[in-house]
Amino acid sequence: MNVSKPILAVLAVAVALVACERTGGPIVRDAGRVTFGDDENYHDFGDYVIQVTALTTDHLPAEVAREYGIQRSETRAFLNVVILKKAPDGEVDRPVTGIVTTVASNLAGQVKSFPLREIIEEGGAGIYYIGEASITKDEILIFDIDVTPDGEDDTIRIRYQEQFDG
Repeated sequence: MNVSKPILAVLAVAVALVACERTGGPIVRDAGRVTFGDDENYHDFGDYVIQVTALTTDHLPAEVAREYGIQRSETRAFLNVVILKKAPDGEVDRPVTGIVTTVASNLAGQVKSFPLREIIEEGGAGIYYIGEASITKDEILIFDIDVTPDGEDDTIRIRYQEQFDG
């Protein structure tokens, strides 16, 4: 899917604004997963940086929601996962493709279906894995995310939690 740069720029700003609202908490390891802290939406995994953002779809600009066929609502959660490959000098170099899957559950243990789809910007300037699902107001979801960058054998296992304020 080709996406115009202005729309992706607006999406990036929306994601950054939501990420700035996160507060407190260290990274901990849980069941072989790296758990992002409350104030963290990305983590360095050696050759890769994984960025994860979750918000209600009503925070997405209307043109972004329209472009991706997303229903804007305070009772719809949006998840965005980005895989960034690091250059030999250690600087983040470029987005890459991979296999990204997630299982989301709330604090009551109810599993939410959260299929992800791959979005590739024209020329590969941006690669995103996005998904959405229905939620209740103020619901907390725990995302167990598995990321295997193309060409790699090892899977990066992440746990990410978000409260969707209504």
